[in-house]
Order: sequence, then structure tokens, then C-alpha cells
Amino acid sequence: HYAAENGNFDICQLIVGINVNKGKLNNSRDLEGNTPVHMAAKNGHLSVCELLIGLKENADNAFSANIQNSNGITPLHMAARNGHLDVCRFLIQSRAEKNLRNIYEQSPLNLAAEQRHLKVVVLLIENLAKENSDWMDALETV
Repeated sequence: HYAAENGNFDICQLIVGINVNKGKLNNSRDLEGNTPVHMAAKNGHLSVCELLIGLKENADNAFSANIQNSNGITPLHMAARNGHLDVCRFLIQSRAEKNLRNIYEQSPLNLAAEQRHLKVVVLLIENLAKENSDWMDALETV
């Protein structure tokens, strides 16, 4: 967690390599249920997110763009709330659920709008609109 949270790509790569060699990816969670992907997304560490989610050994989705913590928060929620546009873009490309709501009924779009991260709001609305032919449906999620 510490390496992912602080964006230490080399240490993350080393730890992942050791676990892959053992035949098991370690998807440990902290007390709030956050995974290393949550922590990397929260702090805008794109390369760490790419490393963890992009692993070919990730067949069981141990490191998923849609993994939820104890409060139903995904890495996309965290990246959107903190305005990390590149991480949000990567997570969306990695099939993150764009309108998934946490236990407080907040979507990533709600969190980005609440924090006034306009570029992230635009990215999310554009991607929601691609899934919904009616722009009003996408806008109602705000």
C-alpha cells in the first residue's frame, strides 16, 4: 500500500514481480478496504495504476478498476474526487463503471463536481453520454 500510495513504481514492480513468481497476486486491503489501486488512483499515480490493472496475471481481477472498498468507493471515485484527469481517463479505458455509486449514493461525477474538477466532470459526462444516447440521462447523474 505504501509504495502505491506514494507512487514508487519501482518498488511496486518489485513487489508485484515477487507475488507473480509465487503464483499469487496479493490484493491486500487496509482498514477501510482500500487496495493499492485505490491508493495509487487517489494520489494520481498513473504509472502504478497502469502496472497493477494492466498485469496479464490479473486474470482473477485482483487489481480491478471496479474494485470497491468498505464504503463502495472505487479507484475512479478517488481519482475523480482528487481531480486526477489522466488516471480517470485510464480507469475509464480499463472499463471502470462510470456511474457506480458508493454507500452515500455518490458517483465519480458527483465527487468531481463537488470538488470543482471541471476537466474530470467533462470527461465523465462525455463518457456517460457515449453509453446513453440521451444527454439528459447523463446530466441527471450530476
